[in-house]
Amino acid sequence: MSDDKMEGLGDAVAKVTKALGVKECGGCKKRREALNKAVPFQRNDAQSQKKSEAPRVERDTNSGGNRLQEEAREQLAKAKAKPLGKDV
Repeated sequence: MSDDKMEGLGDAVAKVTKALGVKECGGCKKRREALNKAVPFQRNDAQSQKKSEAPRVERDTNSGGNRLQEEAREQLAKAKAKPLGKDV
């Protein structure tokens, strides 16, 4: 993660925890990737030339739910289920 390229919420959390002096544990990278996938940031003008890798929001007409939200909840639950390392 570089300062000028924050892909999603995971990168933002990683930046804040680093600034607070929290040491990374073995699961930090996986949680960051899961959060980035669950909550991606919009790309700026320089990045908009590339095709967005963020999943499209599709409405499920059968249940009226939002598939992306369901997927994000599942990924976040998986990330939360992983125990934090002792370094934290």
